[in-house]
Amino acid sequence: MNRREMLVRTGASALTLGLTGFPLAPAGAADEKKKHVLMYTRSQGFQHSVVTRHGGKLSLAERIVTDLGSRHGVEVVCEKDGRVFLSRDFDRFDAFVFETQGDLLSEKSVDGTPPMTADGKRRLLKAVASGKGFVGSHCASDTFHSPGPRFENQPRDKQDPYIRMLGGEFIRHGAQQKAWMRVAAHHFPGLENLKDFDKFEEWYSLKNFAPDLHVILVQDTHGMKNFDYERPSFPATWARMHHKGRVFYTSMGHREDVWESQIFQQVLGAGLAWALGRTTADLTPNLHQAAPHAYELPGHKQAGAGGEKKDDKGWVELFNGKDLTGWKKHPRDKAKWEVKDGLLIGSGGTGHLFSERGDYQNFRYRVEAMINDHGNSGQYFRTRFEPGFPHGYEAQINSTHRDPVKTGSLYNFVKVYEMLVPPNTWFTQEVIAVGNHIIIKVNGKTTVDFVDKNNTYTRGHFALQQHDPGSVVKFRKIEVQELPPTAAGSKE
Repeated sequence: MNRREMLVRTGASALTLGLTGFPLAPAGAADEKKKHVLMYTRSQGFQHSVVTRHGGKLSLAERIVTDLGSRHGVEVVCEKDGRVFLSRDFDRFDAFVFETQGDLLSEKSVDGTPPMTADGKRRLLKAVASGKGFVGSHCASDTFHSPGPRFENQPRDKQDPYIRMLGGEFIRHGAQQKAWMRVAAHHFPGLENLKDFDKFEEWYSLKNFAPDLHVILVQDTHGMKNFDYERPSFPATWARMHHKGRVFYTSMGHREDVWESQIFQQVLGAGLAWALGRTTADLTPNLHQAAPHAYELPGHKQAGAGGEKKDDKGWVELFNGKDLTGWKKHPRDKAKWEVKDGLLIGSGGTGHLFSERGDYQNFRYRVEAMINDHGNSGQYFRTRFEPGFPHGYEAQINSTHRDPVKTGSLYNFVKVYEMLVPPNTWFTQEVIAVGNHIIIKVNGKTTVDFVDKNNTYTRGHFALQQHDPGSVVKFRKIEVQELPPTAAGSKE
């Protein structure tokens, strides 16, 4: 089969709206080598109307992407024939745009086109891993599903390699409805001025999120109808690096009016510009900050273990309000720890109360605490069980002690000098630790957002500090929500 038979192109259309300011072509780049993009839209089980061709003409989505490219010096080739991935022309493409559906290796397809082969799939994934760009829209996540139950997350090593590359996988969708997209990354190039927006669309429920996602838009599930959205908010648009390749995905793209909208084309254009290497972006992973409960799926329930009380969002109570079950002190410490009127109280000399478990790695760990005037305490994590001041991270608890490092600090790493909470006042301090990324929040306000390049402490106990005589610290709630261990800075 020759190239003319295999590839279909079209000229510019008038469908794109106001895209001339997008950074697809860098300023003064008239002599830059022309970029080439393959848009692939084969549908195995269900063909969306936006990628359906009529009378031999390209579909709406294909025309929009082609026009977007033509405006910015990018040649777009549109194809449904899976043999393109083994063609001699394949290596010329700098990036790929997918709105595909189903098992692309299947001989049967609703659009009657030849399948991608296993070798073609491997060639695609190798090309992306080697540095090519990839942009997926909508049903690109409903492609090459992972084995295993639909409403469960699969371990990374059990996911389909295409899904590992993409960074997320389609579960199911409910009825089309209006819902909100919340902006989680305000500095992604081309989207700096994008604000939260609502849109009527067929919204996908997704799972198997890569731990290194840089989340750009979050699906706000509050008020949404149908079982599929009975879950916490989760990523809907993101970017990530797959080895050397740039991968971008947005769950939008079902409806014609969505494809024709200014917002969708802005998101798509920004993703394509970045995937082609014409813009640069800070891709610091933010999944557990932007959507901390994203791994909780519809119908998600977790049973407690070891007598711990665990709620339906995965929070485990580490203090039962009655005794010190689950906690221990070092024999050489001088602190006094007691439970009185439902409160855990530390006083006396210097010492720490340690969790019996010492293998906590990635988690959200929060306490409701109160420190007295001139008192000093700390919320330790990933720490060793040892006397004195143990080796580990410490979220400081201090309102008016002579130590200038106050509540909300990551002691020895990030200092907060302002008194955020008066003494003898209950407050919540939360630690989010994912790999070497540490976030501390006081009453919901972020005080620390720190990446420890030395990865100083990777796992260990939780501990509560009683600093010195005169300090009295009280805790009325201590709880943890463990996060997947693969989130510890892994890179595919």
